[in-house]
Amino acid sequence: MGQTKNLSPFALIPFDLKSGYIVFDVPIEHSGSLSLLFDTGCQTTTFGKNALGYANRDKTITLQLGSQKLKIDDYHVNPRESLSKSLGQKVDGVIGNDILHRYTVRIDYENRLLSLFDREEFVTYPEGDDVGIEVNSLVSSVLLAITFAGGKKIEGEFVIDTGAPINVLINSPLAEKHGLDTFVEKGTEKKFKTQAALHTATSSLAKFVRIGQFQCDDMEIFISTSKKGLFAVTKYAGIVGNKFFQNFNVIFDYKRKRIHLEKY
Repeated sequence: MGQTKNLSPFALIPFDLKSGYIVFDVPIEHSGSLSLLFDTGCQTTTFGKNALGYANRDKTITLQLGSQKLKIDDYHVNPRESLSKSLGQKVDGVIGNDILHRYTVRIDYENRLLSLFDREEFVTYPEGDDVGIEVNSLVSSVLLAITFAGGKKIEGEFVIDTGAPINVLINSPLAEKHGLDTFVEKGTEKKFKTQAALHTATSSLAKFVRIGQFQCDDMEIFISTSKKGLFAVTKYAGIVGNKFFQNFNVIFDYKRKRIHLEKY
């Protein structure tokens, strides 16, 4: 099925990939422009108070997207410095998972364009595959199947996190359950810093990572060594990050609980 005829996005936003993050500059009404990061792993859109000059979160922030305006009146305010420090680069705010409950979003990694569509419209393209996802008010997740050397295979629901500049990370409870420590590379432990805490994980190589009809071969992934916090939760198998999705163009359609993946 092709894309709906004459269907135009509400907004079309050029973006850059900086250090593995989706970052774009957007004019803000009456206040210049902001450098924003698109992060589906962040539950609520967040702005830096210093960058905006707003002290109260009850004021509407209006982003100027071409001829259209996107009004955001439900957001958190954090100091700009803490956002930039935790994300490893200068940003003025984070557009979070909540935007996906308002619009259907297409990330065209090939041409570096982010599009927002009316969520009532069914947006799809001739090539690719629809993959079902689980959606709640906080995050979304998708089923992945990961195969290691020797045929060891695990499956689970992985949180979709475009704010994680990695392919895949397996949480420690699942890793321990399946004895995945035998597949880690010694001396490759990496620290991951979020706003809440510091986490650790070790590099490994997956022979295959499968999502829907697609299979990615010989992919670097991480296996959590954290005993508590985000990388030690049992509800989800782990995280699938922005580096993984860069292999595709992706449509996030929360209304229909699906993502559409196009290989390019």
